Amino acid sequence: MLSHYQKFQKINKIFVPLKRYRAPWMALLLLLQSGWLLAQKPTIESSTGKLVRSIESLSKAINDNPLGDKLAIIRDINGLVGVNKKLTVPDPQFDAVADRDGAIDNHAQLNTLNAASTTIGVNRDGLANASISPGDPCIAAGPSHILQMVNASGGSSIRISDKAGNIVVNSILMSNITGVQGAGDPIVLYDQLANRWLITEFGRSNGVTTFINTLILSVSATPDPTGAWKTYAFADNSFFVDFQKFAVWNNAYYATSNDFNTAGTAYLGSSIYAFDRTAMLNSAPTVSLIRLRLTKSGNEYASMAPVTLEGNTLPAAGTNGLFMYFQDDAFTPDAGDADSLFIFQFTPNFTTPASSVISPETRMLCAPLDRQLCTFARGTCITQMGTATQLEALTNKLSNKIVYRNFGTHESIVCNTTVDVGAGRGGIRWWETRRVGGTAGTWAIHQEATEAGPVGDLENRWLGTIN
Repeated sequence: MLSHYQKFQKINKIFVPLKRYRAPWMALLLLLQSGWLLAQKPTIESSTGKLVRSIESLSKAINDNPLGDKLAIIRDINGLVGVNKKLTVPDPQFDAVADRDGAIDNHAQLNTLNAASTTIGVNRDGLANASISPGDPCIAAGPSHILQMVNASGGSSIRISDKAGNIVVNSILMSNITGVQGAGDPIVLYDQLANRWLITEFGRSNGVTTFINTLILSVSATPDPTGAWKTYAFADNSFFVDFQKFAVWNNAYYATSNDFNTAGTAYLGSSIYAFDRTAMLNSAPTVSLIRLRLTKSGNEYASMAPVTLEGNTLPAAGTNGLFMYFQDDAFTPDAGDADSLFIFQFTPNFTTPASSVISPETRMLCAPLDRQLCTFARGTCITQMGTATQLEALTNKLSNKIVYRNFGTHESIVCNTTVDVGAGRGGIRWWETRRVGGTAGTWAIHQEATEAGPVGDLENRWLGTIN
């Protein structure tokens, strides 16, 4: 009898070829995933985003809200006013017995630091969240500037500082740049390969007023974020797009989202995206988007994330968009399953979208973990000082960002998530995966551990970041 893992190794070598359909943007991709087929045959969909606004400089846009007083989307402490934004992805039935974390790194004493080679020269408050929940703060640094974004009552707010900490542009709405009604959930990235900035949020367009249907992407025309910007809007009226995450790569901008029905009451699956980066950088009037929605019976694809490129060394030849997620076997319906980290590749074809290819997944068995800190609604397990209000642990997802770097001798990806280190206390499970030999090699876990603090420590560690 073959073990489950042996079956996985044997079956994963089988590849089912692409079968084309008559519809120009549809293809059937039967993928064998860790010994089982996708629950639903994924369909490749393509669409076109439009260049909706160009501005010559922020100075001309700061005092010009193109939407006037018609801000149709407002956020308050509870989220989007009039919209069910607090969407949750349902978990399948899970085991009552929790796994003990098999990679806990307890320290005999607190960590000590050697003298730093440099000292902190700037320490400055960031943008306040204006009592918006969640605040969704994010930040990125370029050669000369720092951009921070945070949710505001009328969309996403942006602040631009220089490297000395001086505020260059203080708190404008992203809609001042885009001309599109945004609703927040911002992401800011610096594309070091092109020396450009990418800022995003979601919103509504095409006459839709009851749900979020649009991804809004703005790309700077130069490395100077106070200069010219080009904005593209990608709308789809067939679903409610949520929890979008973006990544920089050399041949596309990649993204993921959690998809719901337009009423916001049913989870449909999670999508991966490829945006034609070259067209956007060249200010093309239209830009191609390729999207593929994935589903599994245990909702394992929920809140998966794209891998973003750091450094200036390009990925190994033939490496396209990478996507990752992890699973806790207590939350999967498959008997004999195991805690694992997954990675797969998406190769877009912007000329012939139906020829785009998604690879079989690489499954990497990891040390046992337990992602459930508590059974409270929405996982509100993290205590705060001075209040009885507890924060969401957000344990079912890899934290933004997942980071790739090519070191020449090997490629490396680092990622992390929040796990239970015992008695409902949060800790950080982190991984480094490596691949040697480019696409001829295989991704594998090189090292992993769970940061739990020193023995006897009772503090939570959660929502980590890694680089």
